[in-house]
Amino acid sequence: MLPGSEIAHEASFDLTPMIDVILLLIVFFMLSSQFSRTEQLPIPLPNEQGVAAVDAENPSELVIDMNIRGELFVRGTLVKPDRLPEILGVPADSDTVGNAAKITILVRADKDAPAVHLNRLGAALARAGLSSWRLATAPSGGVNPRGESHR
Repeated sequence: MLPGSEIAHEASFDLTPMIDVILLLIVFFMLSSQFSRTEQLPIPLPNEQGVAAVDAENPSELVIDMNIRGELFVRGTLVKPDRLPEILGVPADSDTVGNAAKITILVRADKDAPAVHLNRLGAALARAGLSSWRLATAPSGGVNPRGESHR
């Protein structure tokens, strides 16, 4: 090559594939968060002001829905109270708490459900090694179909 005929090639980086991947991830996370909310039952929550929810989606949070008859639902599936230790990852014949201490429990109970059902759930959670859980409330006390809660 001649000394004056060299073409300077500048290194470049194409951001288009990276932007495509980021947009796909955003769409994926938006849809997956919506699917987790649709698994919750539309329950009229107790009418209390409460404290606003800090984080909308917590992967270590287990939501337990309780209808007016005291039936328990986890992710839209009917669950018997004696299966709660299994769902929480605590062996039924074990005295150790196991993974139960790492899980945050949010109970969404129907506002017209008798307190005896909530007491039974609290006792079942205590037997599973959980001494602390939260009760979801709504400021208006109305049906909250989107699964949002005030704690």
